[in-house]
Amino acid sequence: MIRSASVPEVRALLDRVRGETAQRIVDGVRGDKPATPVLRTAVSGWLWFMDGACLEWIEHRDMDRETLHGLLLATLVGAVLAAGEGL
Repeated sequence: MIRSASVPEVRALLDRVRGETAQRIVDGVRGDKPATPVLRTAVSGWLWFMDGACLEWIEHRDMDRETLHGLLLATLVGAVLAAGEGL
């Protein structure tokens, strides 16, 4: 089986979208101030968590979409707060 991440063009697209998404989140938290390494790492880790949670939801469909959304939002807030950023 070929995994999408093993195709260089797909991997590059995924990396670009993940980087742009992380930057949007960091910009939303920090504004014009540069990201701290802790915030950058927390956001990156949260994006991987989000991928896993969404894949789990797609496979099992045993919770509603609103519950998944709440879980993702709460874990993002937790990651940002753990990075020492106020909201």
